Amino acid sequence: ATNVYSQVRDFMKDVLSHEVEKAPESRALDRATSGTSAEEETIRSLREKGVIDEIIKSLNANLDVSTASRAVNIPKDVQLSSGRRYMHFKLFKGKAFVEYITTTAPTNSNFVLHIHFDQQRFQSKPVPCAVEPNFDESFIFDLQPSNTNSMVETPTLLKNRSPLHLCLVKVDPDGTSTVVALHSLEWRKVLVRGSLSFTIELSGVGAKSKIPLGLLTVHLDLLPKPELLLAERDFTEKLAIEKREETEKTRVFFEYANEWWRDYKQIRASHERRLVKIYAETEDRSYKPVCWFLCPLRAGRLLDSPFHAARFVSLIPFEREHETPGTTKVEVWHSMHTFLTKGTGDCEEHALLLCSLLLGFGLDAYVCIGASGDDAHVWVMTRTLRGTVIFWESLTGQRLAQDDPRVSKYYKRIGCVFNHFQFFANNQPDDTVIYTQFDLENEANWKPMAEEFLDIGGTVPLPLIPSTIVCHNEEDHLETLLKQQINGHRASMDYSTTWDEDLSYLLTPALSNYELDRLGGITFGNEEFQQSVKRSVPSGHTFKGFPIQFSHAYLRQPARIMTALCKSEVCADILRTRGDHVRFGLRVKIFAYPEDVCAIWVMLAVRYRSV
Repeated sequence: ATNVYSQVRDFMKDVLSHEVEKAPESRALDRATSGTSAEEETIRSLREKGVIDEIIKSLNANLDVSTASRAVNIPKDVQLSSGRRYMHFKLFKGKAFVEYITTTAPTNSNFVLHIHFDQQRFQSKPVPCAVEPNFDESFIFDLQPSNTNSMVETPTLLKNRSPLHLCLVKVDPDGTSTVVALHSLEWRKVLVRGSLSFTIELSGVGAKSKIPLGLLTVHLDLLPKPELLLAERDFTEKLAIEKREETEKTRVFFEYANEWWRDYKQIRASHERRLVKIYAETEDRSYKPVCWFLCPLRAGRLLDSPFHAARFVSLIPFEREHETPGTTKVEVWHSMHTFLTKGTGDCEEHALLLCSLLLGFGLDAYVCIGASGDDAHVWVMTRTLRGTVIFWESLTGQRLAQDDPRVSKYYKRIGCVFNHFQFFANNQPDDTVIYTQFDLENEANWKPMAEEFLDIGGTVPLPLIPSTIVCHNEEDHLETLLKQQINGHRASMDYSTTWDEDLSYLLTPALSNYELDRLGGITFGNEEFQQSVKRSVPSGHTFKGFPIQFSHAYLRQPARIMTALCKSEVCADILRTRGDHVRFGLRVKIFAYPEDVCAIWVMLAVRYRSV
């Protein structure tokens, strides 16, 4: 394999050397026209010629899976219980990650493999991105159903159709995570032999979904090994039956959906232009009913209320998925596992997660597809037993009753609503949100889809991962670094900086209050905070304060926080403060949520006597 990589690398160096010989104007024109670098263009050329495909196939065919150690190395922090069945998942060194074939220099980015199965999630240790990423790790999955105490046997395990969902992420030095490959692994092959080694060919995501990315070697073991294994014929027949059933259900659904849509358009001419989305494209490029993407999701003890769920989801950064230049825009709805793994997402992914969490809290919750202004938008709705309709904005955590005057500012039109088993299209003459009746059971106002046709499986619930952020340590560290940034900033203006630790401490209640306001729209302790400040600021002095909130993306990046502070005119004015007895206060308060999502509140304050 090393010789193959060397040959390709030499070939690319030769191509790049010819590139250097071009006139600068010619190279610039090439870059402007293609939008790619010379290395990217060469990789693309190799792919088009089938060279990289041949490398992958050659390595795949010759990969010696027998070299995978058959010894089962149980991780030290795992205790296996007698009477329970487990699966050992061993991950080995990767091969042929061709994106990194152009250089022998080490990269500062790392690969991390995230794995989801049933109610279990794991992630590998970071390994440097390379042609052969050096994975070497074991994971233990509990296969025992929660409703049985006896050792589960292979016929019962065969009924578990949940795949092993693999999500390979590239993590850059600044903490940015990019999903580079997704794969659903059919783990039940191990039920035939009890122990199995094989290679997984990973492909890219989005526009690169048809492009091979690299190979992973994995080894599976059943622990303890069952005395009775499945016959390969029985296993093959079972999978074939499942495939036929899934195909038939999908065919019947699409036939029904097409007929339903024709009927809906005939009710009123304007219906054809309404924002009614019946199905969406999945990560594996198949199409599923939108209900398929939802499931009631319980967060255990990690989220205390629907308000906490809304705040948690709103803190996940919004990022619209950009299409590759020159290609058709593709709207893919990612799984919850992928969304949480990459840590950013579009409004659809935020709304799907929030709705699933609200369903888990027992609310009558629905995803709404409509428009805010001229743009399509997705948000969440709940209905109370009294018929009150509440709109939840998943990107901000804001909640508005339908009769709130602000609703028309954020939500203009609504085309359809759905949850994990129901779908309704707006059948009313006016689809303006403020004039819409949300009596979903009234077929004169809402056209439903038959629930039996929507039942074609769905998203597998996943557990949320507890936060690993030690808030008080991170707060102290970030405060120290920000003070250094502020000292340097004022020194560049020939100002000295003196810090008042007592003033800094008094800012804490204000930051807690700001988070409570974002969480539940309630505040308390304002009067006490104002009294404490007034008592601590000497007579004749002026007090100024500036609070600002950041997401977890800023956790270990004080320079980015300082840049944001300087962009605010109010804060910039505080930083330029001159006078007599100038004293600064700074407080950082971090509120942690699952998945290492957090709200970072920073407050800079100053007291001084004008001269």
